[in-house]
Amino acid sequence: MKIAQVNLQKAWGGAEKHVSLLSRSLRDAGHSVIVCSHPQGRLRQDVESHGIRCLPITALNQLDLMAGAKLAVRLARFRPDILHVHTPRDYLSGLLASRFLPGSKLVLTRHMMLPLKPMMRRLYAQTRGVFCLSVGMRLFLETQGVPLSLLHHVRSGIDTAAFGGATLAEREAIRREWKIAAHEIAVGVVGRLVPGKGHSLLLEALSRLHKDGPLRDAPVVKLVFVGEGGERERLCRQAHALGLSDYVLFTGFRNDVPAMLSALDVFALPSQKELLPLSIMEAMATGLPVLATDVGSLTELIEPEVSGLLTPLDQPEKLTAALRRLTGDAALRAHLGACAAERAHKDFTLEAMAKDTIRAYHLIMTT
Repeated sequence: MKIAQVNLQKAWGGAEKHVSLLSRSLRDAGHSVIVCSHPQGRLRQDVESHGIRCLPITALNQLDLMAGAKLAVRLARFRPDILHVHTPRDYLSGLLASRFLPGSKLVLTRHMMLPLKPMMRRLYAQTRGVFCLSVGMRLFLETQGVPLSLLHHVRSGIDTAAFGGATLAEREAIRREWKIAAHEIAVGVVGRLVPGKGHSLLLEALSRLHKDGPLRDAPVVKLVFVGEGGERERLCRQAHALGLSDYVLFTGFRNDVPAMLSALDVFALPSQKELLPLSIMEAMATGLPVLATDVGSLTELIEPEVSGLLTPLDQPEKLTAALRRLTGDAALRAHLGACAAERAHKDFTLEAMAKDTIRAYHLIMTT
């Protein structure tokens, strides 16, 4: 099968990482894959580094009709059986291109659980399939008026083999770099520093741990923010104002994610909105207990009290209590982390993602 994956965003986030991992999994399953991406985007660099051909295409916005024409011209020789688009910037371009690519079936993946605008609803109805990375997304899109016959639940996945294998020496080296002692607890937040990710809530929770006074024999807790974004300066000021400067570290962007995760003791993501974050999958595959808010489809990843802890949205006192539990109980961290790793290495693999996606492609091709 010949498959074209399209994501024309310049930024690098969960949808772009998903496209790269999906393209690799389909290529490894024996299919011919090509990726269309922004010429200066990190997605292009990432897929090309894994030996996948990439066609550079720029879309100025969601309504850039020329991008659709360029997409059709660039893919004319390849003639994909499946034209798979991933973000609103690509949707209209993909629809226009599919009209000039005989035999190509247009499908799209919805990566955000946000209400559909009327134009998007009409556009979705003209595709051959809408891929949902969670059961929750499928139910949500059904309530948004997308015909059930178009909706396909396909699992997302990560390269689980890359996680959980870091050595003790790698862990210790990164903790020395971060000035985190062996007896201290490192709580990590990995991802873009943007609004809605709950970074401020974590700082407030850490502050409350200090103000309430440590429990007897409670360890020192340090918070590590890994990533860049527009919120960094504000978060630095907040940490300073809360008297946490000695307990909070901003590392910036890092390429060594598997080794970096191994240096943590707890992974936290108290977001206001999420779908199925790849960062949580990676943390689980590493064997980290996860602390997150009960939003989106996170219950499809985390079984509360088994593979992690989920706290209600907008209840900071419960976030603080959960943080205290995890940081103060090594046995609980070990149990949750072991269960998380078992689940991730069973269900979040690239092979599982490819299997679900190929099954949906074949169904679309034959109906």
